[in-house]
Amino acid sequence: MAIIFSSVRSFVEQIGRRRTYKIGELDQMTCIYAGPTALVDQFLPQKNSSHPIYKLMFVESSDITNQQATISEVTVNYSGVINSGGQTTYKTSPLLIESSISGSRDFDVAVQSVYSTGYVAGASGQGPPGTLGVGYATLYNLGVQTRTVRYVGHACVVRYQMTPQPSPNSPNFSSLGLSRVKWTILSTTLGTIKMIGPGGYLQSYINALLPTLLQQVPPLFAAYMGMSCKQRAGSWYDVEEQYGPTF
Repeated sequence: MAIIFSSVRSFVEQIGRRRTYKIGELDQMTCIYAGPTALVDQFLPQKNSSHPIYKLMFVESSDITNQQATISEVTVNYSGVINSGGQTTYKTSPLLIESSISGSRDFDVAVQSVYSTGYVAGASGQGPPGTLGVGYATLYNLGVQTRTVRYVGHACVVRYQMTPQPSPNSPNFSSLGLSRVKWTILSTTLGTIKMIGPGGYLQSYINALLPTLLQQVPPLFAAYMGMSCKQRAGSWYDVEEQYGPTF
C-alpha cells in the first residue's frame, strides 16, 4: 500500500491497478483505493455500478481493510470488457464446445408398386379408375411406409458474453453453430407398408395425391435449439447457443 497521510480527505486510487484477460471470459480489473475510514461507506462503489472511465466494466465485488491512522483500503474488482471502443452493445469472441450425440427417429415415406398392366377404364382420360375412356396403362398400389434411422454425430454449443441480454429468438452465431453440426446415418430399418385405399391407381392420380402424403422427409437437419443466459456483473450475460441435429 502507498503511504497516505491522515490529512487526506477523500479516497485516492493507489499504484497497482491489475488487469486480467482470458480467452472465453470477461476481462477482470482490480483497483485499490485508500482514504479516511470515516468516509468508506460513502465511497464504497455499489455492486453492478460501472467504472468511471471503462463504461463496460462493472463492480463484481469489493472489500474493505482498515489500516492504521484511521485510513481504510478499498479493493474493487471489476468485470466486463476494458477496450470496448465506446460501444454500449458488445459481444465477445465465440468459444465453441462440441459434443457427441446419438439417437434414432421414425418417419414416413410414400411408396408405390405395380398393381397391374393392361387395358384400363379411365386410362385415356388420365383420371382415377371408373372415369370414361379405355386405354393401355399400368396401375399402381399406393401406401405409406415407416422407416427408422439410427445416427451418431456432433452437436455444438457457442459460448460468449454479451451486453445487454440477447433475445432468445435472435441468435448471434447461427452460421457458425449450424456449420459445426454433423451426423452419420448408421442404419435404416424399414417398417410395414400401409396401403391407402383399394389397389389400382393411375400414375397421374398418384402424382396428384402424393403432395398430401409424407414423402422423402429428411431424416435429420441442423437447427438452432435455443439459448441460455446467466447474468454477470452489471448488464453482462454469459450466453450459450445450442445447435444440433433434429427432425
